Amino acid sequence: MSCGKGGKIAIARLREVTIQPGTLEHTAVQIWKKQESIAHALRSMARDEVRAAASEMLSEKLSVRQNDMLAAVRRLCFETPEGTSLTALAGRLEISLPSASVMVEALVGQGYLERSTSARDRRAKLIRLSLAAENFYAAGDTAIRRRIVELTKGQAPDFLERWHGILCIVEDLLGEESRKNPSLRARP
Repeated sequence: MSCGKGGKIAIARLREVTIQPGTLEHTAVQIWKKQESIAHALRSMARDEVRAAASEMLSEKLSVRQNDMLAAVRRLCFETPEGTSLTALAGRLEISLPSASVMVEALVGQGYLERSTSARDRRAKLIRLSLAAENFYAAGDTAIRRRIVELTKGQAPDFLERWHGILCIVEDLLGEESRKNPSLRARP
């Protein structure tokens, strides 16, 4: 998936900014650029493997917004494995309920999403990834994990643990900020 219009604008702005080397701001910009570069490289390296594993369902057939919706459904289902509501999905994507409904119906029709009835509330309809879409994401996850392991084989034994530890600290800091200011919560 691409970073979308907002992400491209943010990256373009970062390129325009001239910040004094050696400052915390300069380091923060460098971290942002490296993070974007690493994520792009890992996705690119895994793309062929994912295509081979899930050639019948390629995300390139989908628009950026449809990819965003699938990613949002996937993340929301991490929190509620039974599925997510249309209201929660529309809220996560910051789109109207009618727009979300139309997009969900299209993705259900294409076989990417499924609708079901909640076991707890028979009136509630839930949305989740189809088995084919879950398999597509699983193939991508596996390919990216394999690439990370291959790339870091020659490093010190605790290299991945240290990298993970740093990412956990950053995630915790972001979580604290989003609790203080809900408008900062991560989107798809």
